Amino acid sequence: MVAGMPFATYVMTHVVARLGLGPEALSYRIADPARHAAGYLEKYSFMNVVKRLLIDGALIGEYERGWLRIRDHYVNGPAFGGLVGSGLAFGRFLQDQLAEQSALFDRTTSALFYQQQRTLDGNAIPMTLGWHIGESDGERYFFKEGGGGGFHCMMRLYPDARLGMVAMCNATTFGVNSVLDTVNRAIRIDPSRGLEWQQR
Repeated sequence: MVAGMPFATYVMTHVVARLGLGPEALSYRIADPARHAAGYLEKYSFMNVVKRLLIDGALIGEYERGWLRIRDHYVNGPAFGGLVGSGLAFGRFLQDQLAEQSALFDRTTSALFYQQQRTLDGNAIPMTLGWHIGESDGERYFFKEGGGGGFHCMMRLYPDARLGMVAMCNATTFGVNSVLDTVNRAIRIDPSRGLEWQQR
């Protein structure tokens, strides 16, 4: 414990609270199980065939029509994932990153957070200290993917266009990347003019 407290406690204190969010919005625990979405696997999918190799049998629920329900569970390792929240809550993080002055980072820290990393021999890799780097129709963006156990989620950030996107689905095989590519194509991004919907 470098910071003198457990990792999850540090994140809740120094990230979630500084974003103006409480544990009911973003936390390492399910705040209200009655309102928490259930995760699913498609009945006729490769993931369903191999599920017992990937998922603890205790987490496998019943079939609901063409879907297999996955029981609520937590990622065993907060440092590599496990935050539970809504699209609005994760969107608040993206808003902070697009703000003139982030509540989380000073300008030096922010620059480091977005700096592309390199291998020991100097080759650039598509990652920063906090993001993966992607491209859609020639536009560079930063992204973080999450999910597992019946969920698939992604958030993207286009800093030059001052645009953030979040897609969340309660199905493991749902193509969140394709959805966000489609949204990106539906919007013309011009950093000098802001966002304009394309005419279709």
